[in-house]
Amino acid sequence: MINKIFLLLFLLATKISWPQKNADLIVFNGTIGTMVKEGEFAQAVAVKDGIILATGTTVKILEDCKNVKTILTDAKGKTVIPSLNDSHIYLKGKGLKHNCDLCWDSIKTLEETTIKKVHQIH
Repeated sequence: MINKIFLLLFLLATKISWPQKNADLIVFNGTIGTMVKEGEFAQAVAVKDGIILATGTTVKILEDCKNVKTILTDAKGKTVIPSLNDSHIYLKGKGLKHNCDLCWDSIKTLEETTIKKVHQIH
């Protein structure tokens, strides 16, 4: 009975510790910032449902995590920093492209912005 328990624990530990071949996305052939330790990089990263499954060498990640549905992205040696989302925009520049120019230096409220824009249109 104890042998069966140890075998079951071993099998569970093995299944949990090895990434399964179920990644949605693998980015490989890059310099992947792991964010685990300062200056630590990997060649590839495997992702499932937006969660990082594993990082490592390109060969290891492709062997351990790829399946027929996995989207493969070659980073072509570029640096990849997971979770970095640069979502800022330049409102003044966007406004210029749409015949709208606002000088933000003197505007303190959204109401002032709206009034100034209305006067520009009329």
